[in-house]
Amino acid sequence: QPLAAGALCEADGECGTDPANTNCPPFHEVYAKVGCVRAPLPPSPPPSPPQLPPPPAPPVPACGASKCDAGAPCGLCLRAVNASECPSSQKGLGILPRCTAQLLQPLAAGALCEADGECGTDPANTNCPPFHEVYAKVGCVRAPLPPSPPPSPPQLPPPPAPPVPACGASKCDAGAPCGLCLRAVNASECPSSQKGLGILPRCTAQLLQPLAAGA
Repeated sequence: QPLAAGALCEADGECGTDPANTNCPPFHEVYAKVGCVRAPLPPSPPPSPPQLPPPPAPPVPACGASKCDAGAPCGLCLRAVNASECPSSQKGLGILPRCTAQLLQPLAAGALCEADGECGTDPANTNCPPFHEVYAKVGCVRAPLPPSPPPSPPQLPPPPAPPVPACGASKCDAGAPCGLCLRAVNASECPSSQKGLGILPRCTAQLLQPLAAGA
């Protein structure tokens, strides 16, 4: 049966009780249950939502019917040159820029570059002897590859517990971490024997919640 208001319990730091408050000699801390329920501590705020991914790049003009042999991963149109378009000397081949977006974006259409697999180029396409892969920039911009989908949003936290009535003007010496109101009893309220002290329940939420006020 639930205990009525005034029921006593022995504490040792549970539910916010003071283990140093030895109010019932020789070494007992005794509290009485008050006939009200304290509101629990407010729940932790939900985590901040993740930052949204940056918006995709604005659409760019497609290359249409232009022949693009490579360049799609970099948003470029690159054409593998014919042997007749190769630089006439090894020195000319040696000073070609690499076929990267960073180096080709500022260059005009028709600029040549040497590739080695960058931006979707074919490292096996040795079109300029003895061992060079040369491409020309075409005067259009290919649409970039679509961005990766955004990550799934995190699961929302569970709703907070429903509000409980506040204790108002009741005097609460402890119990807040457990949603209870506990009052340290006076010496005159202590059980009259060691046996009575020894059978008191512990001051825990699990044992006191089903008890009536005053336990």
